[in-house]
Amino acid sequence: EEFANLTTFAFNENEVTNALNHLSYMSLKLDSASPTEIEYIDSYYVEHLFWNATPIGIEIGWPLVPDKLKKLYLDFHGRKPKIQ
Repeated sequence: EEFANLTTFAFNENEVTNALNHLSYMSLKLDSASPTEIEYIDSYYVEHLFWNATPIGIEIGWPLVPDKLKKLYLDFHGRKPKIQ
């Protein structure tokens, strides 16, 4: 969850390079993950992304999320992050 928080913070601070590095790392891990690792990536990273995200963080971050991570996010939350 803390890695998800760091990614969200990078979105909020417009630190696109850091955010992309985090997302790329998790996306690559997902490619070779065991079923247990997929569950952990889903539960502890993807589901926690965008908690405490600012409207700017959501606007910047959502388009950066790789499709396979987006799918996990949408499967859990049922919608993209909501800008409030």
